[in-house]
Amino acid sequence: MIPIRGLSGMTRLSSVLSETDRSALGTALADRTIRAVHRAGLDCMVVTSDPSVSQWATKRCRVAQDEGDGLSEVVSNAVNHGAQPHWMVLHADLPLVDAASILRVHDAATRHGAAIVPSIDGGTNAIAGTGEFHFAYGPGSFHAHLASRASARVLSLKNLALEVDTEAHYSALTALGFLPSLTS
Repeated sequence: MIPIRGLSGMTRLSSVLSETDRSALGTALADRTIRAVHRAGLDCMVVTSDPSVSQWATKRCRVAQDEGDGLSEVVSNAVNHGAQPHWMVLHADLPLVDAASILRVHDAATRHGAAIVPSIDGGTNAIAGTGEFHFAYGPGSFHAHLASRASARVLSLKNLALEVDTEAHYSALTALGFLPSLTS
């Protein structure tokens, strides 16, 4: 499951990117994530409330309408009311995401009942498990998620830990050559 609020979002990058460039970056990152899920051979579902995201994603994978207020509620509802006993939530702003990393999370969750990949700033960029789970995204979400599922296997995977969430992330990843420089 890939929750996507909107492709032109990324509002925390508004000081370094125009709305057009944020939309291009958001679309490119989301497309990369979806392609990596397909290459991993896993079922892909985008969860969104944005009609333009629904239209864009329908050509790439299944789409579910989000039912909630905020990321934690949306993802909790989708996981806890979905038909699949096994689930994985993967964020769409991961510039280095690849099929091998996704499969490592999937395999660890299968073997240990849950797997969590922390982001570089203490958040949660990927989490997989079985059964019900109540998500707690926001600052320090990795520790909150781990506390909820203490038996989870923690994976330190740079390809899933690096995200484009803030101006500092964008600047560092661009300087390292991981992102194209998008300036209008």
